[in-house]
Amino acid sequence: MGKSMEVSWVMDHYRVVILGAAEVGKTSLIANYTQGKDLSYKETTLISSYYSIYPEKTIRLDCWELAGNERWHQLAPFYYKGAQAALVVYDVQHPQSLWTAKEWIKEMQNKVSRDIIIAIIGNKSDLWDESCIDSIEVQNYAFEHGFIFIETSVKTGQNINELFATITQELKTRKTPMCYKAVEKEEVSKHRCGCI
Repeated sequence: MGKSMEVSWVMDHYRVVILGAAEVGKTSLIANYTQGKDLSYKETTLISSYYSIYPEKTIRLDCWELAGNERWHQLAPFYYKGAQAALVVYDVQHPQSLWTAKEWIKEMQNKVSRDIIIAIIGNKSDLWDESCIDSIEVQNYAFEHGFIFIETSVKTGQNINELFATITQELKTRKTPMCYKAVEKEEVSKHRCGCI
C-alpha cells in the first residue's frame, strides 16, 4: 500500500519584489538559492522575471525581479504593487549601486507602504577587499529604518539561504498571506523556481 498521490493542503503565498541597479546580481541570487550552486548570470534581465520559490512546503514566494536598466523604471509600479516584501540589492564594490538601492527604498515606501518588509542586500561580499562601501554604515542605516541587512555572495553561497529564511520568517510573522488549496501529486522540492 503506497501513500495517496493526492493530498490537499493550504499554501500561504506572499508577493516579493527584487530591485537594484543593473549587474548587482539579482538574478544570480535567485539562481543560487533555487539551484544550490554558483550561477553568476551574465545575461541581463530585459524587463522583468517572475519566480515561484518554495522555502517551505506550505509557503510560496511570488517574486518579481525588475531589470536595473533606468529606461524600464516607469514600469516599476506595475511589478511592486501589492508587494509585501522587497529585496533591494547593491554591489559592495560600487557606491552608486547603494545610492540606487536607497532611492528604490524611498520610492517603495512612498508608493506602496511604509510597512513593507525591506531587506537591503550587499551582494558580492567575496570581493570585499575591493569594496568602497563601509558595511557598518549600511548596517546602521538599516537598523535606524527597521530594515533587514545582510551581505551575500553568489560565488561562495554566503548567507543566501539565511536571506530567504529570514524573509520567510518575517512574512509569516508580520504579513497576512493569500491562501490557495494545492494538490500534491509528488513531493514538493525544497526550492523550486519557475521563470518567465
